[in-house]
Amino acid sequence: MQENWSDAVTVFGDHAERAMLGSWVINDINDTRVDRSLFRREVRDANMAVASFVSQADPELAPRFRGHDLTVAGLGRLFHDPRPLITGGHEANELMLLARPELLRQMSAHRTGDSAQLSRLARDIETAERTGAVFHRELTQNLVGWRRFEGRTDPALVLTFLLHPELAVAPDPGDLPGVRVWTSVLWSRVESASGARRAGYAAAVYAALPSIVTLARQRGVWERKKEVLDREHRMLAGAVAAQNEHRSVQVMLGLAVIPLLGASFVLDSAVPDSGIGMLFFLASTGSFLAWVVLTVQRSHRHGSDALRASRELRLQNIPGQDRGLVEGLRMMDRDLARARQLCSRPPRHSD
Repeated sequence: MQENWSDAVTVFGDHAERAMLGSWVINDINDTRVDRSLFRREVRDANMAVASFVSQADPELAPRFRGHDLTVAGLGRLFHDPRPLITGGHEANELMLLARPELLRQMSAHRTGDSAQLSRLARDIETAERTGAVFHRELTQNLVGWRRFEGRTDPALVLTFLLHPELAVAPDPGDLPGVRVWTSVLWSRVESASGARRAGYAAAVYAALPSIVTLARQRGVWERKKEVLDREHRMLAGAVAAQNEHRSVQVMLGLAVIPLLGASFVLDSAVPDSGIGMLFFLASTGSFLAWVVLTVQRSHRHGSDALRASRELRLQNIPGQDRGLVEGLRMMDRDLARARQLCSRPPRHSD
């Protein structure tokens, strides 16, 4: 069965064929090594059922699963490169099946020199997975921007780091601004640990890469929006200031026309030959003509009444949008500072 794994999976996946196999093992050859419940209970994982059957029927065989050599040396060859696990794909899915603690524990039932090491690897993977889960929970509970992110420590990546500790290095941050800072901060937690916990922290940081990239991109979007808003605010502030100054001068000229005209008549009557009345009359006329010119130019220079009003309204609304962006960026800064504080101190372990 170990050599013809696909056929064996077919047998254990079919109730009738599994019952026939059980009858042959129990009644025909009177085997006492294989657990009888293997043929009676519902099989949810035919591959694990085959692995269990083989390890019980002939524990002297070397541990194999789905054609893969699961000795410690074989695992070292299978889990030698973290890159396929990070990028995903069929190979990553297959390796995740092989890295399950329950499978390694089953493989340790084979009476080979690797039995104790396989059992220890199963325990270490469980410890690393708990460590990674606690680390992610610590981040989501303390960092506002992380609360929407889910995290899962990949057991295959953990096993890679357990078998090859030299591969547990900080991930490549790429060229996206902000990613390098976050990975450096989180990786300091990895550097403070050893053994299975180091592997768990390392796998958790790799699992957090999509979240880090999302935060870095979001920050970039918010910073660009703020720059655009700041430029628009400066432009609108200058335009509104110019149109308000234009309007103020226009209003003053309009208000001066009648008083100057009235003063010209009064002074002309009071001192008819002084020429002062004529000066006031000319001033009134000049003010009126200037008012007419500014009125005509107002729409030409500053747009229609609706455009000027919308410009003023937009200028009033920009600070509210800007405050939202500033608060969001400050929240990211606070999260980063808090993460640096969390990751710089020794972690507490409950197990």
